[in-house]
Amino acid sequence: MHVRWGIAMALLLAACSQEGTLVVQIRTDVAPGTGFARVRTTIDGVATPIEVGFEERRSWGTGARVAEVAGLPTSTLVLRVGLVDASGAVLVERPVRVHMEPGLNLVTVFLTADCVGVMCPLPGDAGDATACLAGVCVPGGCTEETPEACGLARCDTTASCPSSSVACAHPECSASGVCFEVLDHEACGDGAICDPAAACVPIGCPDLDGDGLCDDVDPDQDGDGVENAADCAPLDPSTYPGAPELCDGLDNDCSEGGGPLADPNGLFVSAGAPPPWVTRHFTTVADALAATTPTRRSIYVASGTYDEVALSIAAGPTVFIKGGRDGDCDYGRAGDRSLIRAPDRVITVEPGGDLFIEDLDVHATAGAGGQYGAVVTSGTLRAVRVGFTTEDDAGLAIAFSAVDSTVTFQNVDAQPGISGSGSSAALSLVRTDLTATGGRFVTLGGSASRTIGLTDGSLSLDGPWIENAATDDAVGILADSGAVQLTNAVVVARGAAVSGVGLQLMAGVTAHVAHTYVSASADTGTARGIVVETPTVDLVNSVVRAESGPLGESIGIHTDTGGAVRLLGCDVTSLGPAASPVLSAARAANTIPEVEAMCASLAGCVEARGNVDLGCEIDADGHLLTPACVDIGVTPLPVDPPDRLDRDRDGDPRPNGGGYDLGPDEL
Repeated sequence: MHVRWGIAMALLLAACSQEGTLVVQIRTDVAPGTGFARVRTTIDGVATPIEVGFEERRSWGTGARVAEVAGLPTSTLVLRVGLVDASGAVLVERPVRVHMEPGLNLVTVFLTADCVGVMCPLPGDAGDATACLAGVCVPGGCTEETPEACGLARCDTTASCPSSSVACAHPECSASGVCFEVLDHEACGDGAICDPAAACVPIGCPDLDGDGLCDDVDPDQDGDGVENAADCAPLDPSTYPGAPELCDGLDNDCSEGGGPLADPNGLFVSAGAPPPWVTRHFTTVADALAATTPTRRSIYVASGTYDEVALSIAAGPTVFIKGGRDGDCDYGRAGDRSLIRAPDRVITVEPGGDLFIEDLDVHATAGAGGQYGAVVTSGTLRAVRVGFTTEDDAGLAIAFSAVDSTVTFQNVDAQPGISGSGSSAALSLVRTDLTATGGRFVTLGGSASRTIGLTDGSLSLDGPWIENAATDDAVGILADSGAVQLTNAVVVARGAAVSGVGLQLMAGVTAHVAHTYVSASADTGTARGIVVETPTVDLVNSVVRAESGPLGESIGIHTDTGGAVRLLGCDVTSLGPAASPVLSAARAANTIPEVEAMCASLAGCVEARGNVDLGCEIDADGHLLTPACVDIGVTPLPVDPPDRLDRDRDGDPRPNGGGYDLGPDEL
């Protein structure tokens, strides 16, 4: 009677204020002590956490008050109530939206065992289903006082609920419409609580596996099926003879061996603390590299940024450096790259060295003399998903350099910083064989820059983007000597004041270019799509474009003395002053007549992506009379501006529109 009078008086007094008092009580079917140690209550942005120990209440099953907070504003608040174990880990937590009214506000929160480990909303749930009740995600406004917000109707009377498995508990159909097992701790008497798995058990009796047996008399304390005497870790249920090995650094199967590591000899680099199973941890790549041995050659780098000294790869077996790793047992990819940076040059592969790198960004910062992302000398390098970059520099800036080496790229990007009045290059290759698939090679500054430079050796590129935007002379690819094979590529030299050349093939070069777009532009100087000074060049099913300003000159393909090119199904366009030639050749036999003769013998129309028209007819001016000699597909080329590519050089529309069919008119 006194309690009812006290609550009535509190309601009367609170109603005279525009502030409210929140009283929180919980009901739970998780056993106190053996199941949870404390109850934690927080109000977002309003109050500090309130904690109540399990031993402070006896009515956890029927309703235990865990918090009372006065002076709260009359608005919508978010209340969070959770069960916490002895280590401080949250077993289950439920967010509740409370619409505060002036006066006393009572909220009853159910925390059920079948919500342990459930993160709401689950796939397929509504976005506001943020709380778990009886294993189901419900709206945050669902409480026993507001059952209409729950949307559950699993029971209507207690008789429709299953009976309890232990004598100290009984079923109940809650106001929110779910069956709830009420643990009657009072029925167990003083010094004991009701455990749904073992009936009445003593309070404070350690029971690790929750089987109702106190640990001091339990022959299998961790409940893993192996008695303590035969268990190498009797207090760890994940460790016993015959257990599966886990990624936790422990001997889970009691075999005195390690876990299932993908690479037991791996070296792990991370800025923060390593996972517990890692035995060889370093904070820099340089330190890990110094720890390599003939049998320990793999370095796994966690995502992040690492300031390094220069990394040197000496002669010996292959060294593997893989970035963007997540630190799991399989050293799996985390989905991003690791950034390593150092002054002058970041990576040097010495003679006889062999390096494989993956998921790295390699950046050379400003140093004393020039900058190189990586330098390979008489060695081997393979790179997958790697970026080479340098800082802006007034002198020399080269993203990647190789001499007398073998290099393989897969989706590699290279871009030096803007070098001002100096020279820059994305790739500098001397007596080196480089094979690349995909990637972007870009040079954006310098008075004399070549995005890719080759002297001897070979260059085989499939599907790259190559771009140069130097302030004076800009060359996309400059090959002094060697072999060049370019397929499915885009080569752009743009914005140069003096000259722009997309592809420059000097004497001594053999080249085969197919399904490639080459573009050159110059503001005031000469724009040349391709410059050929060698007699051994094949240009197949490709587009060449040159464009200059009103004071410059543009040439689609320029063959210098000794140069010759075989044109097979190509589109050559020259834009600019009226006198700009499409083809400028020292040997007239290189151009239209040769193509006409080849098409007449059916040798000039080669298959490309399965679409071929062998009825190749050409008029006296070199215009195709048939719809298309070769169809290179319908994917728009990623170049500027594409609007002219649906017309020939006379301005007439092509039969297949913007599909970039090579012809008519544009051989």
